[in-house]
Amino acid sequence: ENFVKFINEDILTDSRFDDFIDDEMKEKIVDAKTTISDAKDMLVGKEHSRIVLNTSFELETEDTHEFIQKVKDWFADNGVEAYIIGDSPMAYEMSKSFGDELNFITILTMVAIFVVVALTFRSILIPLILVLTIQCAVYMTMGFLSFSGDPVYFIALLIVQSILMGATIDYAIVYTSYYIEHRKEMGIK
Repeated sequence: ENFVKFINEDILTDSRFDDFIDDEMKEKIVDAKTTISDAKDMLVGKEHSRIVLNTSFELETEDTHEFIQKVKDWFADNGVEAYIIGDSPMAYEMSKSFGDELNFITILTMVAIFVVVALTFRSILIPLILVLTIQCAVYMTMGFLSFSGDPVYFIALLIVQSILMGATIDYAIVYTSYYIEHRKEMGIK
């Protein structure tokens, strides 16, 4: 802002530079001053200001989370009320409560599925086998995703868990029903 202001007020008004700056360039310099002024009006307000930070950090890494925490700490230490928004700050906030929430949702889902399957088959053993098998598949899939070396995003874990639990229990009920029906007429093989 200061540089463009200097060019507009000191360089463009100085006749010694007339040979070096043509009309098209003068227009661009004046436009730059207007653009910067408009941008400043959008970023700095009477009560609030906006800061845009662009970093080279990945979306969800320990370094990213550490950087976000340092920024939050800086604002807090300087008595500045700040709201940090974006994909990385959202992932950071989710990571703080994600483990507890995922465990709660997993347990709630397992209990609900167990009850539905128990009522469907009027058995305790069948829902126990189905729920444990499916939950093991969920953990194996999440483990493979984690050990692959690629970043695993929290939302991806939720989607994997939801799809695996929802879709596989449906198929598990269908196949178990077929198995029980066919066992009445056929042998184990």
